[in-house]
Amino acid sequence: MNTGTIIASNNGDNQGIAILASGAVPSSENESHVVLASGGFLEGQIILSGESSGENDALVSLDVLGTTGTGVNWTVYGEGANTLDDLYMPDSSLGTTVFKGHVDDTWQFTTIDSSQFAGQRESLADASSQSASVLAAQAQDASAHGQIGKYEAYGIAMRSNMTYSGTGDPYISVDALGMWMGGLMNDVHGVEAYSNVGSGTLDRTVTTSTLSAGGTMKTDSGLAVGFGVGGQTGESAISGIYMKSSDTSSNGAYAGVTLAKEVKDFTLFGGVTVAKQSTSYDRWENNNLVVGGIDMASGDYDSRYLTAQAGGAAHFKLSYGITVSPGVTLRYTNARIDAYSETGDETAAKASVAEQSFGIMEKQIDLNIAKSFGVGSLNAKLAVTDRALAGGDSVDVTMLGDQETVSGFAADTVTRTISVGYSAALATGLSVSVQASRDVGSDTVSGTTVGGGFQLAF
Repeated sequence: MNTGTIIASNNGDNQGIAILASGAVPSSENESHVVLASGGFLEGQIILSGESSGENDALVSLDVLGTTGTGVNWTVYGEGANTLDDLYMPDSSLGTTVFKGHVDDTWQFTTIDSSQFAGQRESLADASSQSASVLAAQAQDASAHGQIGKYEAYGIAMRSNMTYSGTGDPYISVDALGMWMGGLMNDVHGVEAYSNVGSGTLDRTVTTSTLSAGGTMKTDSGLAVGFGVGGQTGESAISGIYMKSSDTSSNGAYAGVTLAKEVKDFTLFGGVTVAKQSTSYDRWENNNLVVGGIDMASGDYDSRYLTAQAGGAAHFKLSYGITVSPGVTLRYTNARIDAYSETGDETAAKASVAEQSFGIMEKQIDLNIAKSFGVGSLNAKLAVTDRALAGGDSVDVTMLGDQETVSGFAADTVTRTISVGYSAALATGLSVSVQASRDVGSDTVSGTTVGGGFQLAF
């Protein structure tokens, strides 16, 4: 952390300052470069001071490295002959975009943590998967165990708590010697001039809760028809190196229909789910001119998703009341996040974010083993789910009047899930169930899901 007044001057000594570097950075005659890494934390004034030196003006120019971390909003004061170089970003697919604006002799530049956009997409992916899976499970159960002509009502509550790992290295170390030997002044924007340039996203914690209610009916042909409605809430939290990056909360509703049909020892199913959510968030940024160095911007937006799914399972009945059921599910979600503009303190650098549209493709294979008892059933399930985000992996963002494309979002994931559950009949036509699952063996995602509910046939 750097506090106080940070002054870079050129009086012919050929000395520059690199924040987060140890020592000075040699530069060419009459020009010095200040290198600021946006992964750092600054509080106090940043002043670039240039003085006349012989025939040429002595320049103090600024290079900014866009690195992963919470957003920054830094104001730089210039005196004499000063320039703000083209802001440096190592790779648009990995680095953090830097926005810049100029008023009189003051340069202001800011970044926005792309982890926030990754969390937005993962929240919608978790919500769509959770709502669709509830509907599919109820329709399959009605097809297998329901009585023809009888209606079954159900209520289900589920809650998941997932952690998605960040990509890249959020830390940066600027090697002064490496910058010099790499030819800083001859190749200012050369990535070889820097070591360990931070990039990618931070870890995201995404919590999703779903409360569902609906019903199913098995027709004379054996076709099970189901519908459901529900409410969903979600939270996403992201913490940076020096401070919290963002907190997001959402709530919404969904509705869907499903069909399931048993054909000999197989069950086929399909369904469609639609939903709308409203989201509010707070985003923190390091503002060097604010006491304490921390400022905040806020935003509100609506989002929608449409999910279609289809799948099937085979059922092999063994002795001792054991049934083994391998299955497969394909699920595709089309999601959209409306455009929005942030609000906040006058000192905060606020963002205007364009509409986002993207797809979520999930492919799951699973193996369920159920053991029937006199009044209930115990089941264990192993599942592997491949989730890929398709479509736009970047978004247009405007800050300080500067429109840029921000990228480096949620990564594709493969989860391996172990689940256990138990259902029991409490009275004629009334049963209850509980279930818990844990994601294991993945470097990109981990977490747990718990749920429970009831079924009432009449």
